[in-house]
Amino acid sequence: MYDYDVIVAGAGPAGASASLFLSQLGIRHLVFDRSSFPRHKVCGDGLTPMCFTLLEQVIPNIKAQFATHAHMQKVAGVRLFSNSGRYADFFSKDYVKAEKDHVYTGSRYHFDHLLVQELQLRPEAVFWQNTQLADYMVEEDGVVVTLKNDGALKQLRAKVLIA
Repeated sequence: MYDYDVIVAGAGPAGASASLFLSQLGIRHLVFDRSSFPRHKVCGDGLTPMCFTLLEQVIPNIKAQFATHAHMQKVAGVRLFSNSGRYADFFSKDYVKAEKDHVYTGSRYHFDHLLVQELQLRPEAVFWQNTQLADYMVEEDGVVVTLKNDGALKQLRAKVLIA
C-alpha cells in the first residue's frame, strides 16, 4: 500500500515543475520543501526560451503571467565581463527565433512562489512546507521516506522518490 505514487523532494523550479507535469498526468503525489514559501533565494534568476517551452506545457498562460508581473523583466541580451574588464554582448535575437524570444529575469522569490501557487491549484498535488527529509530506504517495490514535519517524524511509502 502506497501513501503516494510519487514523492518530490524540494519545491524549487525543478521540483515544482516535476509536480506540475505529474499533475498533468493525473499522478497523485506529495511535494515537500524545508522552507516556507515565498522564500528568498539568491541563485538563478534567468529564464531561457527552453524554460518557457517546457513551462507552457503545464502553465499555458505563463507568458501572459510574466508579461504582467512587475517582478519579471523581459531582457534582450546580456553583457558578460572578464576580470580584465573586457566584455562581450549577447543578444537573444541573434540566437533565438523571434517567436521564441522569451528571455526573462527576475527574483527566485517571485518565480518560485508563482510555481508553488500553480502546483497548489492541482488536486493531484499535496504540498508540505517546513518539512525535512530525515531518512529514506529503497525497497524492491518502492521507497519508504521519513519526513520531519511539525516536529514529528512521518513515514510514507511511494513508488518513486524524485530528489
